[in-house]
Amino acid sequence: KEAQKALLNEEKKELLAKLNEVFESQESNGDLRISILNTNEHFAKEYSADSLKSFIEALVDKNKSSGNSFFIFSASSLDDKVIFYSACSDNLATKDSAYNAGHMVKEAAMICGGGGGGRPNFAQAGGKDISKIPEALKMVKTKTLGQEANA
Repeated sequence: KEAQKALLNEEKKELLAKLNEVFESQESNGDLRISILNTNEHFAKEYSADSLKSFIEALVDKNKSSGNSFFIFSASSLDDKVIFYSACSDNLATKDSAYNAGHMVKEAAMICGGGGGGRPNFAQAGGKDISKIPEALKMVKTKTLGQEANA
């Protein structure tokens, strides 16, 4: 139990060390910052769901403190399962917004044979088919960057 806790803390430290790099590499359109990650590819490693959630929460906090509107989406495979996290600034968390985190993870999870959802500003979902992660990420990019281009 203690060893597991120590490993989790080590993972969280590793990910937090990469926070600035991810923050700086977000795409932007005016004051809207967008981060869409396949974490396994980006970090070249599998991290636990708890560690990834902590990382996304830290990225949310960093974006909030910068004063920008933001949308964050991450896809990960862990033990042959898919985990999605999505978050957005409160001004984008409206029911009909293309950036609604709950709707976004739900749609992505359906592509990967799963389900889930959550609040409009922070949500989590899972799926069974890791081979569909690129398709799910493409859908997210089309909806968010397409919406941004037409705004």
